[in-house]
Amino acid sequence: MLDRVNLGGLWLKNPVTVASGTFGNGREYSAIWSEAASQAAVAPSSSTAPAAAATPPAATPPLSVLGARITKGVSAKPWPGNPGIRVTETASGLLNSIGLQNPGVEAFCASELPWLAAQDVPVIVNVC
Repeated sequence: MLDRVNLGGLWLKNPVTVASGTFGNGREYSAIWSEAASQAAVAPSSSTAPAAAATPPAATPPLSVLGARITKGVSAKPWPGNPGIRVTETASGLLNSIGLQNPGVEAFCASELPWLAAQDVPVIVNVC
């Protein structure tokens, strides 16, 4: 188990966070994580394996195991982001230029903040 971390006065249960932007605000991943957990719980065991060797699937932990969630960038006013092609393939992977698309702080506070506050993990809001 990782030790608690003090990040500028904010105590995290561990140092594991997500990168801003790559995780959205967490809602989508929370739903995916919950679905994966429910599918693992009902996954059939292999009929070719001996009964003694069959083990139940490991429980998928909730996103609250993270030390913190870091949101996408939130600006004072709604921001449409960059126009045109936002993602392109390169020889070394993908290049993206979303441009900090977000609904603005008022919409974020109305739609995302209540859900984030109900989670059992500190939230760090990326302000842009």
